Amino acid sequence: MQLVISTLFILCFTGVDSLRCFHSENGIPVGKNNGTTQCATDVAYCLKKVNRYDSSYSSQNCDTDLQCSPATPTAEDEMFKYYCCNTDLCNSASLKQFSIFMIISFFTFLCCYST
Repeated sequence: MQLVISTLFILCFTGVDSLRCFHSENGIPVGKNNGTTQCATDVAYCLKKVNRYDSSYSSQNCDTDLQCSPATPTAEDEMFKYYCCNTDLCNSASLKQFSIFMIISFFTFLCCYST
């Protein structure tokens, strides 16, 4: 039983942690948790946040140029917020849904187990 609880906790923690992605403010990447203006070296993807979907592309610009931008930027690219992430699922709707599901499952399990 302890193994099940531990596994659920790890899955929830991993899901929540992956949602705290590197993000940019005014075009300058902000590192996760430390408030600096430089993304970590493991940043490999930039996700363009759009109202109803995410557009992603592989890039190393986040940690080298202190920017999160496509290889060939257009005027339209400046209209959106960019997130520097270490996986291509980072900040995606599917990952958020999975994380929310795991968190709800974890607390439901705890409630049922404690009664």
